[in-house]
Amino acid sequence: IIQAPEKPKFRGEARLRLLGLVRDLGATVAACERIVQTPIPLNYARHTSRFLTLWCLTLPIALVGEMGWMVVPVSAFVTWAFFAIQEIGLQIEEPFS
Repeated sequence: IIQAPEKPKFRGEARLRLLGLVRDLGATVAACERIVQTPIPLNYARHTSRFLTLWCLTLPIALVGEMGWMVVPVSAFVTWAFFAIQEIGLQIEEPFS
């Protein structure tokens, strides 16, 4: 029968270092839990949504002089892209739900 290798024995400085690393890991996990449990203020989400809506509504006015009728598909694409990015951001804010 093959004998099992001896278990590593942590003594002195190595044990203290390992305990310090475990303590630091626990503190980091606690900080991450606080971040996850902090709600995003509803006013912040509403403000970004309203600002994005206003910006997208004024975009065609700013571009119509240079682009003519091409402003319609360009504005539609830009609006879709920005609202998609905003929606992805809202989903990322609460990754565990």
